[in-house]
Amino acid sequence: SDLQSPILARADFRHAFFTRTGGASEGPFRSLSFSTAVGDVPEHVDENLRRAGALLGVEAERVLYLSQVHGQKARFYRSAERRADLITLEGDALGGDHPGSAYGVRSADCVPILVADEASGAVMAIHAGWRGVVAGVVEAGVASLRQNLNGTGRLLAAIGPHISRQAFEVSDDVAAEL
Repeated sequence: SDLQSPILARADFRHAFFTRTGGASEGPFRSLSFSTAVGDVPEHVDENLRRAGALLGVEAERVLYLSQVHGQKARFYRSAERRADLITLEGDALGGDHPGSAYGVRSADCVPILVADEASGAVMAIHAGWRGVVAGVVEAGVASLRQNLNGTGRLLAAIGPHISRQAFEVSDDVAAEL
């Protein structure tokens, strides 16, 4: 199952915030898992990526994401990249303007942010956990997108599902850093 932002949908950006439903994975990874790094079966992850690609209108190998590290590194691509070429690269913001690619981040409780430029069609997906927010990942993602647009652009942004204050309490130390 997926959710969409009314703001990005009105601007005709094909996008999705995927939930855990609608996938092939079983057991603790049930159902829509995009990672073998935590122990899911590669065949299930491949099928989940095929389903996501079909919904987004791209080949499964063009559903792109990085090795996320809760940092501030942003990467932008203008060419047709394959997931296998990016999956080991570290970063928490990924974007580009290639029409046959889907740029994304994976999140559980962190905040997924999608930023899109109406004029060019370029996008940036940002993985914003508290450590990344403190490090400046949101600013780095927007700066990378603007730099690759050669100007300011007309940016739209949507925030996806994430953990809420009612479900997660932070220590005074974390609150002070934020």
